Amino acid sequence: MRGETDEVARCRHLLGQARAAGVNAVRVWGGGGRERGVFYDLCDELGLLVWQEMPIACVFFDRLPQDDAFLALAQQEARGIIRTLRGHPSLFVWCGGNEWGPGRHRRLAAALGRIAAAEDPSRRWLPASPGPGDSHNWRVWHRKASPAAYAHEPAPLLSEFGLAAPPDLPTLTSLLPAAALWPPGPIWQRRQAEPDKLWHYARWVTPHLTAASAPAEFMAACQEAQARGLQTGIETYRLREDGVGCFLWQWNEPWPAICWSVFPYRGPAKAAYGQIARSYAPLAVLARESDEAIEVWLVNDGLTIPGPCRLHVWLDDEPFWEGEVIPPVNGRMRVTVLPRGNGHHLRLHLQGPGLDLTNDYRLGLWPPYRPPSPMTRLREAVKAYLLRW
Repeated sequence: MRGETDEVARCRHLLGQARAAGVNAVRVWGGGGRERGVFYDLCDELGLLVWQEMPIACVFFDRLPQDDAFLALAQQEARGIIRTLRGHPSLFVWCGGNEWGPGRHRRLAAALGRIAAAEDPSRRWLPASPGPGDSHNWRVWHRKASPAAYAHEPAPLLSEFGLAAPPDLPTLTSLLPAAALWPPGPIWQRRQAEPDKLWHYARWVTPHLTAASAPAEFMAACQEAQARGLQTGIETYRLREDGVGCFLWQWNEPWPAICWSVFPYRGPAKAAYGQIARSYAPLAVLARESDEAIEVWLVNDGLTIPGPCRLHVWLDDEPFWEGEVIPPVNGRMRVTVLPRGNGHHLRLHLQGPGLDLTNDYRLGLWPPYRPPSPMTRLREAVKAYLLRW
């Protein structure tokens, strides 16, 4: 838009791309605090719901101050944030912060809750994320678990999950000295990269990758791993009977990094963006794979029916199934169940009045989920306890 600053134009672009991809809610993480006013104006304009957290984040083993002066400061901050933002229709929930223990900070949690109830009783208040009904699944990525783990997640809301990937090669070349570009090393780590995890997931996509491979091949494998991992998480939750939503980590980044973002600080969107648009589409054709079968589903978040459609299913570029379907209204339906064969690539194509939708899958890409060892489960239980208490 004419006359906009670069900052406003960037914000408009990022939120516009989210809306175009079918995203309907965004989470403002507690480690980032309150966004600038234009962010909320644009969310109102675009119809994007906002989950707003107070500026508390990642208090795992430490304790925040509990003295009266700190409590007064925290209440003043929360009161100011809520009064500033409560007039925005896009705001749908207030949250006390990210990954901290309200039970270990009872006075602080109670004080923040009182402020929210007094200043904006019409909206829901969540003491912390994760809480009893939501989960931050970092077994995938940080513990190198298969993305098949998303199907074993008990929480109905997946409020944080993701995989990292570098930007494209020209963008990466602008970030790193030529001598440090390849293979990934300490200079990458200074840009937030975790090379061992990048290699781990990239080799599931392209098993022959080595340090002798071309850098562009490694970038492409990492970006596809990110795209396929996010596809698995999003579509698992869209097809769950009790699933209420998922928030991927993360949409963009605040400085040039090699991280979980879909949109780098500079350069084009990563490959994940195109897949997110297919997986989040309000009317989407999705598949759910198991060892025995492939289920094909239609999901429609809308209140209208586009009319009779034709669904084509291709397996390894050969026609495999075809039929007429009528998408449901504000719901989902299983269209067909196909036997699990030896195919590797599944493509779904839905055509109808004003519709031409596709989605595709690499069958058997992710190994089965292996539950963590007893020691890992104990560590996770302790961390979950600390976050809640």
